[in-house]
Amino acid sequence: MTATRRQVLAGMAVTAIAARSMAATPSHVDRAIIIDGLTGIDDPDGKDGDFNLSPRAIRQYRESGLSAINITISNVGNDRTIWDATVTGISEASRVIDANPGSFTHALTAADIRAAKATGKVAVVFGTQDTSMVGAELDRAQQVGRRHGVV
Repeated sequence: MTATRRQVLAGMAVTAIAARSMAATPSHVDRAIIIDGLTGIDDPDGKDGDFNLSPRAIRQYRESGLSAINITISNVGNDRTIWDATVTGISEASRVIDANPGSFTHALTAADIRAAKATGKVAVVFGTQDTSMVGAELDRAQQVGRRHGVV
């Protein structure tokens, strides 16, 4: 099959119009709420104790398309020091969020996640993988849930 010059030019015009309309139309990722349900806040160029993320890490989070991440703020298991590790985990995650206010926000509700997405931030949800940090002291569940938004 041989295409005429007119057919080739018409095809090029249709392709150009389609490309322009695709560029103007938000992708599904731009509209979707995307949550990484089990992760942490990582910085490939970061140093221990540095809560400010590198430009590379911030760029990677923005390019990922994530709306929110659920980070585990406690250790898993039945060690007696789990409660202390949970308090430390909450503190460290909060410090990373506070040090990078243009990139992250702490989310307590679905509305917080939508607001973060609308402002170009990644919402951070504090989570646990079990209830070992509660141990025999059930009031701890209320402490981390109400005060720190842990799910």
